[in-house]
Amino acid sequence: MINLLPQKEKYDFSLRKTNNLILVFGGVIIIFLICLILVLLSVKFYMLTEIDYQKFLLEDTKSYNQSPATKKIRSAIQNYNSIMPSVVSFYKKQVSFSDILGTISRTYKPSGLYFSNIYLKQSSDRKITANILGINNTRENLLSFQKSLEELKENKMIDNIYFSPDSWINQTDSSFNLTFEITAK
Repeated sequence: MINLLPQKEKYDFSLRKTNNLILVFGGVIIIFLICLILVLLSVKFYMLTEIDYQKFLLEDTKSYNQSPATKKIRSAIQNYNSIMPSVVSFYKKQVSFSDILGTISRTYKPSGLYFSNIYLKQSSDRKITANILGINNTRENLLSFQKSLEELKENKMIDNIYFSPDSWINQTDSSFNLTFEITAK
């Protein structure tokens, strides 16, 4: 298409076109600024309500922490916390008798040899004295049991094995009395 407009009208047309573009961009910028102001105002009001809510929670928590019931609970917890180290040390010093009974039960016992009573007594810090009463049908079974106990002694599991002299008197159907020490882990 050929533009046959005079120069002045071309200039006016171009000026009007530029003015319209400026008005449109200005309007868009003004609308953007208005929206930004509205968003910032809503964020401000939200933050103000949150600050008030947090202040309320802080005051409520302070008043709760100053109540007599809370002070009583706090003192009870502090009391228990002061007792706990002594309780823990007590349990660390204790010996697990179930481990010792496990060691005794895992010891080889020939058939015909039975335990009737087992007495355990803590003699020193980590030493347990075991006294076992039982019956056996032959002296050979008792000798075999004594050898298995000697193997445990070599492995440093038990110490001071002692059979009463009465245990060896009868050849068959006799009772025995055994005493030894176990060092607890």
